[in-house]
Amino acid sequence: MVPISQQDEEVNAVDVDLFIKKMPHVVKELITREAFDNRRSVNQEAIALLEEALLQRVGAAGFRRKRMEALLEDYVDSGTTPLPATTGVAAKHEPAA
Repeated sequence: MVPISQQDEEVNAVDVDLFIKKMPHVVKELITREAFDNRRSVNQEAIALLEEALLQRVGAAGFRRKRMEALLEDYVDSGTTPLPATTGVAAKHEPAA
């Protein structure tokens, strides 16, 4: 018998199962149609769809982060007055005497 810690090391990314409980029938049908059109199994299609959705989400988050960084850099570079020190939750507390 192989110890559990050694079994964990032997598992690689394609050996992991994911079960989706109580999926709406219409979603299953759409995945099945996509799988047929792309000549994949339903499982392969579901994996491909999850990968696409995750890549899109990560890309969108990265874009928003880069846009926010650019806005902050533009603000700093503009030389406008700094943000007031009284903003935020910490400003509501009285400083210790």
